[in-house]
Amino acid sequence: MRNLIERLNLRLGPEEQTWFQDGWRSFDGESACYNEPFNPKETVDHAKHIWGGQMLPDTLPILGNGMGDCVNVRFNGDGSISEFVEWHHEGGHWSHWGYSINRYFPSIT
Repeated sequence: MRNLIERLNLRLGPEEQTWFQDGWRSFDGESACYNEPFNPKETVDHAKHIWGGQMLPDTLPILGNGMGDCVNVRFNGDGSISEFVEWHHEGGHWSHWGYSINRYFPSIT
């Protein structure tokens, strides 16, 4: 996954680096609403889980709920994370969700 981070020129904090470098594989979201982790490389390479024209253009989906809704990470122009947003597939609505993945899922590190 380091290739993906370098390829996208991402500037990530330690928690997000852990997520992008296979931390998503060990995510235990059993008690979370968004409990399906997405493989970031698969999402980028094959546009899997991306709803073009509905999602914000500076976001990347990282978690889903199995019903089409997901948590997306938003990026600044320099590759740093600006925030996480909750996105709903019905209507393409989104709302602020937080600033750190570790705040909500401390088990990934």
